[in-house]
Amino acid sequence: MTPEKKVFTGDLSRLAQIATQAESPSLIIVGSVATLHHTLGQ
Repeated sequence: MTPEKKVFTGDLSRLAQIATQAESPSLIIVGSVATLHHTLGQ
């Protein structure tokens, strides 16, 4: 992960709140695959 990239995680119920912290362009991953970011993002 580069210094420019940021990862935000949370429950779907908090998506709107979390999205306010992200800058455009952004990518939203929903579901169990999102738990792989620790493994795949290194």
